Amino acid sequence: MSDKLVVVSSTAFLPPLSDGPSPATLVVVNGKIETVHRQILAASDFPGLGEGRYLDLGDKWLLPGVSEVNQGPVGPGGTRTGQG
Repeated sequence: MSDKLVVVSSTAFLPPLSDGPSPATLVVVNGKIETVHRQILAASDFPGLGEGRYLDLGDKWLLPGVSEVNQGPVGPGGTRTGQG
């Protein structure tokens, strides 16, 4: 079985604990972020993409770790953060 590869780029990437949004391209393999490039890369920069997908989100927000905005970020292991 081959890995499911998705490459996602956004000019508004907002990782946890950051000072604000920045451009980024994320490589996601089998649903997990494998690599974060702190710049916008084109689909042509990934010659091995093959059957994978390239998603250009433009200026739409990319918020890794946020599964439901009204519930807050999800920490390592799927635990909710910020709840006490």
